[in-house]
Amino acid sequence: MKRNLLLVALCLPPVLVCTAPGNIIYVDDDAQAGGDGRSWATAYRYLQDALADARAADTPVEIRIAQGTYRPDQVTDQTWWRMWFELTSGVALKGGYAGVGASVQVDPNVRDIALYETILSGDLAGNDVEVDDPCDLEKEPTRADNTGLLTTVYQAEDVLLDGITIANGRVISPVETRGGTGGGAIVIRNSSPTINSCTFRGNTAEIYGGAVFIDAGHPMFTNCTFMKNYAFGGGAIQGGDAGTQIANCSFINNAASSSGGAVAQSLGTISHCVFRGNSANRGGALARCRGLIAHCLFAGNSASQGGGAVEAVYRDTPTFKNCVFADSRATGTGGGRFTSGSATVTLVNCTFSGNSGIDGNALACYSWHAQHPPSRALLTSCILWDGGREIWSNDDSTIIVTYSDVFGGYSGVGNIDLDPLLADRNNGDFRLKSQGGRWDPNSQSWVQDDVTSPCIDGGDPNSPIAYEPFPNGGIVNMGAYGGTAEASKSYFGEPVCETVIAGDLNGDCRVDFADLAILLKHWLDRGEQGHE
Repeated sequence: MKRNLLLVALCLPPVLVCTAPGNIIYVDDDAQAGGDGRSWATAYRYLQDALADARAADTPVEIRIAQGTYRPDQVTDQTWWRMWFELTSGVALKGGYAGVGASVQVDPNVRDIALYETILSGDLAGNDVEVDDPCDLEKEPTRADNTGLLTTVYQAEDVLLDGITIANGRVISPVETRGGTGGGAIVIRNSSPTINSCTFRGNTAEIYGGAVFIDAGHPMFTNCTFMKNYAFGGGAIQGGDAGTQIANCSFINNAASSSGGAVAQSLGTISHCVFRGNSANRGGALARCRGLIAHCLFAGNSASQGGGAVEAVYRDTPTFKNCVFADSRATGTGGGRFTSGSATVTLVNCTFSGNSGIDGNALACYSWHAQHPPSRALLTSCILWDGGREIWSNDDSTIIVTYSDVFGGYSGVGNIDLDPLLADRNNGDFRLKSQGGRWDPNSQSWVQDDVTSPCIDGGDPNSPIAYEPFPNGGIVNMGAYGGTAEASKSYFGEPVCETVIAGDLNGDCRVDFADLAILLKHWLDRGEQGHE
């Protein structure tokens, strides 16, 4: 019998084993006092009580937090408490629950992070005055009594923050922050938490990281919003090693008095993010970042000196792929980018439009003095169309531009000086017009224009076409959408072939040696992650 049972077990299809959450602790600021956190009916009123419970419990622990505002000085046991929220290993904080304070017709387990906002606030007195300019946060008198530190993740593993707003943190020296005077909302040290669907707003730090300061570790930020945060450097985020990931996040109206209005000194990957309206002295959006920055939009950022959108200096080695730089400005050099001090910047399939600077609307390479080493800038398959002198250098920097469309022209293999025919740059559509087909984000469909951009099939012929749709000419497009599924389609001067013919790779309704050449050229191509 045992043998038969064993045979039956071996023949059964594999079954996914789902691990149920560990201990669940409930928090609701509308709860009655004296709760034990074991249900919504007996929820803790204060988050500090739940965190203390979690530290003593077996992990993993999930803390579900109802709508409301929670401050670190709120705690039942006044004989022991911290002036900040300390997140320890194996703890997940999830906000956005209806809780018992919602209508009696609403299940307290209903979760909607926008409707039922959960706020961790450093405004201890509840008297903060909103400011329009984040640069005013540090000196705003109603914030002088805010907590000196709001949230910490210190040498902790498996930590999650999900669906929470962290606001009004204020770190001013000589407050001890376990990592320096930085991180108005959260300080991360030797830890790698996952932070998803969170909002950071109105936080400030005297030195680094208005919202987040990372002192060793590689956290992951996804689907987050950083708005109106301020610091000396890194208005929203400062730091992060090569494993740090920032994806699908928005950085809106953050500021730094020195460099990196949004992010500074990150070695990690930044992808599919929007940087809009950020400002700094140098590097309106980014400064001193050394990793891969891909599929990002930089719009309306500004710098009072150099690099309206980005600053790269002192051996920085960032690579930008499929990014749009639009309407950024620098009072000094480099409306889009500012590079100096032996930095090496690589740009592939990027579009510059509407940027402005005294020297170099798109790119400036600058040395402050004769001993300052020159830098390198490598551009391929890019569009630089800002309406003025696109590239400027005052030193012996190496600037190599190939297979790109540059306003006013620039020497290099495959370069052109022709109107790229952007779809609707005034309304933020930087796709290329095409009689063969252009993706329209408004109608979510392919549309046909009456003209075709010269940048289609104009990129580096040795680069993969990746996800470019049928029909294509076998060469990647120039600009931010080249190599992606939203690349504008090729046009061959004839009516578009409506029928998909097996083997017709370029869409000219014929199967011939041109299709074979495309197949052989891209036989070993691999699409890059993030292009879908």
